[in-house]
Amino acid sequence: MSFRVARQAAVSLMVAFGVAACGGDATGPDGGGQGTGTITATVGGQNFNASLATAATYTENAQVGGVLSFAGTETTGAGSTRQLNVTISGINGPGTYNVGQGTSSIVVYVEATLTGGGVTTATWTSTLLAGAGTVTITEISSNRAVGTFQFTLVPSDQGAVGNKSVTSGKFNVAIQSN
Repeated sequence: MSFRVARQAAVSLMVAFGVAACGGDATGPDGGGQGTGTITATVGGQNFNASLATAATYTENAQVGGVLSFAGTETTGAGSTRQLNVTISGINGPGTYNVGQGTSSIVVYVEATLTGGGVTTATWTSTLLAGAGTVTITEISSNRAVGTFQFTLVPSDQGAVGNKSVTSGKFNVAIQSN
């Protein structure tokens, strides 16, 4: 996957989930913060707390397994945001699911900063071709998904340098109805 294609996909995902996350209950079902749940982790040694917006969707398919997608955005300062997007396919209930090389599941992590000349981004991914990790789902229903995650993401654009480690990840997100 070329840097340009990966970057375009990452930015598209960031915009799509960012727009979807803006809708919904201002206090969320868990009673705290904006959005519809919580997503936390340690990313590259720094705490990540998706307090700005969270969004999740789940599509069930009895023949090939379901698809769970969740995303969260955090503001990190004037004009800076970080977003984590996770899509896991082949879900057949609670369990541990692999992402990255050899799977159709994908993780995209983007750091975006407003500058005087526009927006600069750095994007890391775990896709069919590179990266690795797991998502452990402890609860999933038509209205909520809960679990943990950890990933090693690889650079997918020229703004990203070195691999990005995502550890101690936790999610508790409301599933948006279609």
